[in-house]
Amino acid sequence: MKKLFKYIPILLALLWSCNPMEDVYNDLDDVREPYSEAVEFIMSAEDYNTVSKQALEDATNAEDSAYASAVKSDLSFNEKYTDVDYMRFVLHTNYIALNKNSVAKVEYNTTDKPDDLITLEAADQYRLSKEDYALVDEGLVAEGEGFYPGFEAETYMPTILAAGIENPVEGDIVRVNYKYYIGEPKIGYTPVFNETFDDGTLGQFTSVNVLGEDLWVSKSYSADFFAEASGYNAGQCEDWLVSPVIDLSSANDTKFQVNQYVNYLTDWSDLKILISTDYTDNVSSATWEEIVVETKPAGNNHDFVLSELVDLSGYDGMSCYIAFKYLCPSDNATRWRLNDVTVSKKGITAESDTREIFYQYNGSEWEEKDQCLVLSYVDYEMMGSPGNYHNFSSSDAPENYIPTFMSEKYPYAQETDMMYIAYRYYANRVTSTKVDKYVFSAGQWMSDSNGPFITVNNQFVHNGTTWMFDPTIKFTMGKADYQMIVDYVKAEINEDYAPYPDGEYYYGAGAKYVNFDLRIKNRIKYEIPTGIEGKTFEDLSEDEAKEVIIERIPEGIIQMLIVKYPDAVTTVGGIDVYYEVTWDSYENDLSRNEYIYKFKCVKSGPSPEFEFIEDISPEN
Repeated sequence: MKKLFKYIPILLALLWSCNPMEDVYNDLDDVREPYSEAVEFIMSAEDYNTVSKQALEDATNAEDSAYASAVKSDLSFNEKYTDVDYMRFVLHTNYIALNKNSVAKVEYNTTDKPDDLITLEAADQYRLSKEDYALVDEGLVAEGEGFYPGFEAETYMPTILAAGIENPVEGDIVRVNYKYYIGEPKIGYTPVFNETFDDGTLGQFTSVNVLGEDLWVSKSYSADFFAEASGYNAGQCEDWLVSPVIDLSSANDTKFQVNQYVNYLTDWSDLKILISTDYTDNVSSATWEEIVVETKPAGNNHDFVLSELVDLSGYDGMSCYIAFKYLCPSDNATRWRLNDVTVSKKGITAESDTREIFYQYNGSEWEEKDQCLVLSYVDYEMMGSPGNYHNFSSSDAPENYIPTFMSEKYPYAQETDMMYIAYRYYANRVTSTKVDKYVFSAGQWMSDSNGPFITVNNQFVHNGTTWMFDPTIKFTMGKADYQMIVDYVKAEINEDYAPYPDGEYYYGAGAKYVNFDLRIKNRIKYEIPTGIEGKTFEDLSEDEAKEVIIERIPEGIIQMLIVKYPDAVTTVGGIDVYYEVTWDSYENDLSRNEYIYKFKCVKSGPSPEFEFIEDISPEN
């Protein structure tokens, strides 16, 4: 036993010195260290939002802010906030650990829209509220919360905006959104509260998590937007989706209606629609009554089902909250979706349209902005396919519909007449407002805007401190590149210098072996000129011959670049464009080497011109 205790300290020392986790900790430390890597990605809506936020911080006036906001709405850089200046914020956010010599190849949109279009697209939307309509004490405008024939929006809008917008500045522009009844409104049911989730968020609702994961999220599918809760693999949970307070103080004969989808249903008792008049901020302490819906989904398919009008007249004159309670036992994977929740009161009803008008503050009052038209929901419906979702998209391009629409709306348009057309455009799961300028010319309406955005692929490099735009084009010469030089020698220099269909010895380009042949004996065999008066390759020393051969290579590569890049440009974003060309050699001593030559575009295409800058091969 004494011997055992004698050796225990030694064993402990050995265990301490041989920590089995030491290598793991060292590996983790290595991961934390900055490193270099080549990455490629396509900018997402979140990436453009990153740029927009930074641009808004940098903005110093209203015009700057308009351009900054346009980056997010357009999903595109613009002439004010460029890729050259602002891509670094995206790269620093997405690749925080990358450091010097890292290279990022990024696909993104850019545009150079004129100022007038940028300003209109960035205008804030002013959506008329119940209080705004209440300022109109004529007809049924206030009660119906909408204008109609005989009571036009333009008549009352300056007064409404003067009351609703505080401290406007001359030149401010807003896009006013309002309801317009197509015909004379009648008494019926009108919404007191409505949420369609079509802005890509949970809208007016708030998610309240009681147990487990927070499951209520906003989602979309095929341009349909909805709130969703799904307990798949979530374990036990309890999640609520609660409305803001709904004012029924002036309501009469209140009704509730929901458009919902339920699939993979286990038990309807896990899905509850509830109402409360005493909810504050704790769902557990409030008093809730169930809203019983009879018309509801089967629970085993992907169909949305619109409920009947459920009577809530017992809550007339009160304020209340509507909640959707989702319970998830551990074996429950029910998926619940909501895309329209409406609480209505008895009031005005009629077919209506959602319309918008641009208004500008002139220093003393708001006035409608001339030569501006915002397409309404009815306008989209008249065009056919765009009416399905009341927007344009890549499959329903605006230029395919707007000219015809304008011709029908303005049949007596005259030469050079101009209109700004604002419309909704869906891309990358985001619907935003775009504005194009149309001019009537030669009997038809034509877009005078810069058109859709340009998608580009550019390279950015990390210099050890930050990311820098780098339009440098880097490539290794392939078989086709060498063949371009062979073809040039045959056509422009002397076909005798190209004894093979895929090889020549003036420069030494060989497409078959994908290299430059630098052997002196082939220059002698095919009587290749040295360019030195009175001397052939036989007259030169080996070093002199090698020098002539190697100095001729850049000329051949330049001829290849002219063919390969006929539309080359001298600068991109104000930065000179260089070409780094890697090529392989078959040396005079039969060894093989790799070279990298740097060139600069000194004249843009067509018929571009290039200049050899230097040999940047690693061994040099």
